[in-house]
Amino acid sequence: MEKVIKKAARYASKDQSRGAICGVFLEYRATDNTLTVTATDGHILYSRVIRDYKEVPGVGEDWSMVVNAKGEEIGTHYPDWRRGIPDTPAETTIQGGLDGIHMVAKAVGFAGSVTRLIRFKFMDDGGLKIHANSKATGVVAHGGVSGVLPEGHRLTGHEIGFDHKLLMRVLLDAPEDATWGFNTVVSATVIRGDDETFVLMPQRIHDV
Repeated sequence: MEKVIKKAARYASKDQSRGAICGVFLEYRATDNTLTVTATDGHILYSRVIRDYKEVPGVGEDWSMVVNAKGEEIGTHYPDWRRGIPDTPAETTIQGGLDGIHMVAKAVGFAGSVTRLIRFKFMDDGGLKIHANSKATGVVAHGGVSGVLPEGHRLTGHEIGFDHKLLMRVLLDAPEDATWGFNTVVSATVIRGDDETFVLMPQRIHDV
């Protein structure tokens, strides 16, 4: 449990003025004996469901609390984080096809500190292109994965930008067989594993 809380705490806000979202939200439901562990900083959200949870402080009772990275209670109120997860089907999905962790790592490493933005471009041939570039220096890094998008996907020609630090955090933490649900340039991308969910907000793309 300690490791789960510490992992979630990495996604909590570091801005102390943000109140409850500086902590990790624990939510226990007695009906199905699950504990949901959630944290967000407003740009990225992490949530994990622990099933058959054993360490129950109140048998048969629902409870919730906000804790710090050490597991110490710091409050009881937390925003309705579920509102941040799109409730409509994703525009297109990829399951376990993003060997792009190495591709994106290469792009970020190549671009270095010249850019914070990684662009995903969705091709009509089912391919996905990922690149980073800089107007200031002309540095360009890019890669591609072919045939990973489902036939008839609805994002052909679209580009979605992500903050490279947030994207890399998800790529390193998400299960390899996770399903990536991409939406629009203004709607969150949802990455789902068996018990973990990551919600990543896109970044505005400026022409460079």
